[in-house]
Amino acid sequence: MIASAPGKIILFGEHSVVYGRRALVSAIDLRCTVEVKRSKEFRISSVLGTTGLDFKVHPYVSFAVKRFQEVCDLQGTEISIKTEIPIASGLGSSSAVTVATLKALSEEFNAKLSNQEIFELARKVELDVQGRGSGIDPFISTFGGSWIFPERKKVEVSLELFVIRLWERATKVMVEKV
Repeated sequence: MIASAPGKIILFGEHSVVYGRRALVSAIDLRCTVEVKRSKEFRISSVLGTTGLDFKVHPYVSFAVKRFQEVCDLQGTEISIKTEIPIASGLGSSSAVTVATLKALSEEFNAKLSNQEIFELARKVELDVQGRGSGIDPFISTFGGSWIFPERKKVEVSLELFVIRLWERATKVMVEKV
């Protein structure tokens, strides 16, 4: 089963959402695609390498599998990840891979999770890995579109966006500084 999820850009309010302040966020047309196949063991393949469940190399995918096991009996699966979203760029690659993994697992194992349930599991994964966060990244990767957050009010944004990536950074480290 194959599923994908978009990255995001926060147009206004970056990191202020951690404190419940407003932000305008939009999904972008860069996506993470995850393919899930039934298997007797766990195997995760990405540009980072091939591992089993590895909470250091593949923390978001490993925690997504762990959280999925709370709703569905899962003894093994092969997960292949491809992404157009630059890693550690602030464009939501971690949430996109989490949401795409949960969607693919849900389909492959017939769990029939709703978007709301996918979001709730992805939010838990965000907290598992980062310790804190606003939930804005897993929300936008799950529901797409443009939203005012934390109200979750859908809005129309008509902008041609050009995203320029200057350097890598880890959201967990950035959020700890806020």
